[in-house]
Amino acid sequence: MNNTKYLVLHSYKSKKEGEIPLNIGDLVFITKELKKGFCYGKNLGNNKKGIFPRRIVEQYDENWVMNAPLDQPILKGSLSKRRSKFQSWKKRYVQLYPRSLSWNKKLNSEPIGLVLLKDCRKLVKIKHRKKTKYPLFFLQSTVKSWKFKCKSENDREVWVTTLMKQIKTLTNV
Repeated sequence: MNNTKYLVLHSYKSKKEGEIPLNIGDLVFITKELKKGFCYGKNLGNNKKGIFPRRIVEQYDENWVMNAPLDQPILKGSLSKRRSKFQSWKKRYVQLYPRSLSWNKKLNSEPIGLVLLKDCRKLVKIKHRKKTKYPLFFLQSTVKSWKFKCKSENDREVWVTTLMKQIKTLTNV
């Protein structure tokens, strides 16, 4: 069995039989990687075994000291996120945590999207174009990329500066 511990970065409520609920800060073992981004594992806190999304956990490093509690957002607010499949913008409630950025359809709901900051490779402010009257920024990870639209230049500056600080902390860039 794999003895690597993983840290839960976002809560998860079980939706189907065989899934286990997880809370932010729980430690888990992953026993088996499954299809469609899920894995089978064990919650070390209550010894429950089951299925959970792989994207909500990160390998645990006991030597890494957290500057802020995992469950407390550093920054949160409404941004619009580009849906690449349909090329449309959708308003999302975005939260920046010490190790991840997540977005929800509405406040206090489970994340529908998540990126681990340690996987981020590029963060860029996009210049204004005639087609876009709102300030944008682009975030790229090793897996995927996202565009976000802010309400103002100042709002974008706060998001980009704070994100960059957290990414640098995690990646030592």
